[in-house]
Amino acid sequence: MNTVRCLCASLALTLVLTYLHAADAVPEPKTIAEQTAYLEGALSESFRTRDLVMLDITVKGLKALKLGEKELEISILRAERNASWSNTQQYGMATVPAASIEAWGLMTRAKMGSEQALNELRKASGDLPPSPGALPAWGKVPAAEYLAKQTAQAEYGAKIRLRGQAMLALALFKEPGIQDKALAAIRKKAEIDQQGMMMMGMYGGGTDPLILAVLEPDTEGGFAKLIAYCSDEKVAMKEQAGVLTELNALLTSAKYMGADEKFSVTQAIRERLPKDGQKQLASPYVSIVKRYAPDTKQPWDMTLNSIANIGMGLPEDSLGKDGIDALEELLKRLPGPKEQYPKQNFISILKKNGRDVNGPIKPPKPPAETGQF
Repeated sequence: MNTVRCLCASLALTLVLTYLHAADAVPEPKTIAEQTAYLEGALSESFRTRDLVMLDITVKGLKALKLGEKELEISILRAERNASWSNTQQYGMATVPAASIEAWGLMTRAKMGSEQALNELRKASGDLPPSPGALPAWGKVPAAEYLAKQTAQAEYGAKIRLRGQAMLALALFKEPGIQDKALAAIRKKAEIDQQGMMMMGMYGGGTDPLILAVLEPDTEGGFAKLIAYCSDEKVAMKEQAGVLTELNALLTSAKYMGADEKFSVTQAIRERLPKDGQKQLASPYVSIVKRYAPDTKQPWDMTLNSIANIGMGLPEDSLGKDGIDALEELLKRLPGPKEQYPKQNFISILKKNGRDVNGPIKPPKPPAETGQF
């Protein structure tokens, strides 16, 4: 029986070895223990890089090993642990969030046949509980009350992060209706933000998984829905600018990403985006520019800076006269020195679209000659 298991697992391992080390001479693991250890390493790598192809190949190998339920669970736990340990750090923030590793672990269990794991993903993708609200001012409440609120916020934030990753996992499972569910979650982000729960790095490194969950089932259709969302005048501009920023980044070359980026689900989605995707961003971009009013009370206006950055990536002559006029009008309304950075970007965007606001001043025409001195 062990001989048969070894033969079956070896076939799957050959695929993994070929995929991972096509150019290297790697000795093939021979025993069940060696094969298990190798597959755990490959599974861990697929979690860390969000590589769906590697995950599927590794699942085939684990199935061929015919491990018992307990042994299989231990292998997946080891892979999750190793992925967490090996996860590189950028700017103090994990490249792959813990919630992503958790969701991919559940996805692995579901692919191995666990209905419980699939149901856990569905549960995690469901409606959020009531928000604990913003932290009170320090010193205004007893220390124990402040700490309890802080703990509740951390737990709620973890639920938000896992929810997005669970939706992406279900999209990869082709769960019916997940695209509309993810889009509805994006629409509700403003409500969470108003309750003081959103913060920088909410989803860790990489693209917001909710956006990927909208794009994964039907990339062009999902892209069109996100463009419509960003053009809806009823939606908060801050949220629209955030989605446009994410789409703009997805449409940009991934050459500055890590070496493993090209194997990730993000890259797979990127390759299916519309070829004229950046041009399509121009219409919702102009809509935001027209509606935006400078907020002089904010030391750092995220919406303004997002608008300034997105426009730099749009194709030349994509704004049209209407958009150019709106951008020049916004430039005139920016009040002070703290807006210097977005001002410079707007000047560059206008110049790229044929309007040089810093061009030389033409001298006035001389008065008509009348023959009189």
